[in-house]
Amino acid sequence: MMQILLPEAETFVKIQRRQYVRLDVSLDTAIHPEHSELPPFRALTEDISAGGASIRLLKGTDIQSVSHLYL
Repeated sequence: MMQILLPEAETFVKIQRRQYVRLDVSLDTAIHPEHSELPPFRALTEDISAGGASIRLLKGTDIQSVSHLYL
């Protein structure tokens, strides 16, 4: 069996490889689907960057496939 020895976690250096920095932020958000019969709904952001956001739907939110959203 091969074994890999790693240095202490404190010695690791984090490198930003994304074009935009991603911030871990939890914010209450209103989502407005574009060109959809779906009414606006609430969600929480998980992280935000200049290129977009990751959101978490609140329990009980029922949506279909939506291509564009406004936060």
